[in-house]
Amino acid sequence: MDNDPRGADDRPSEDYIEVDLAEYRPIFEPLARWQRVVIFLSLGITCLVADQFTKELVIAEVPEGRQTVTVIDGYLWLSHVYNPGIAWGMLSDHPELVSGIAIVTIVIVLMAGLLGRFGWPTYLAGLGLVVGGALGNLFDRLLRPRGVVDFIDVGWWPQFNVADAAVVVGAILVGYAIIRASRIEEKLIQRKVEEVEAAEEREAAHADSEQGDE
Repeated sequence: MDNDPRGADDRPSEDYIEVDLAEYRPIFEPLARWQRVVIFLSLGITCLVADQFTKELVIAEVPEGRQTVTVIDGYLWLSHVYNPGIAWGMLSDHPELVSGIAIVTIVIVLMAGLLGRFGWPTYLAGLGLVVGGALGNLFDRLLRPRGVVDFIDVGWWPQFNVADAAVVVGAILVGYAIIRASRIEEKLIQRKVEEVEAAEEREAAHADSEQGDE
């Protein structure tokens, strides 16, 4: 019978993955649950408040239209435009679909942030930014008849807002954390496999030695 823990394809088995995750859990869960919740919710709420505050400020102070206020001549302007869809005005004729997608995204991210076991601060901060940004734009779609308020204008890119920026930055942080954690997990699994193989070799050598003495 083949006792090789890695199997025919020379990869660690699921049993070894489970052992690694249990043994090295502090690496992937360095924070208590309440700390994870605090990081996640504080970033999400801060992002939501900042997004809505800046939009109200733009509505009150910035003339409606594109590039109505120059911030850095030739590079950055403030605009005051409305977008019922997503980037480049896509799905503008289907606001209900856009809102539905946003709600599903928010529910998934909330579950990951509040119930998930992976607890890196970078990951949680990214989730908080994503849910805060998604909520900010969802509020616009539900409460502002003309759609989402966009005001940051760099000329060569569609106008966006604080919520959009938060979603992008948050997604980057989440992606980085997941990729980094996956690489660490692979190294830990390989270390575990090597430890098991070394132990088996020592046991086999010891057994051969005892048989030789007999």
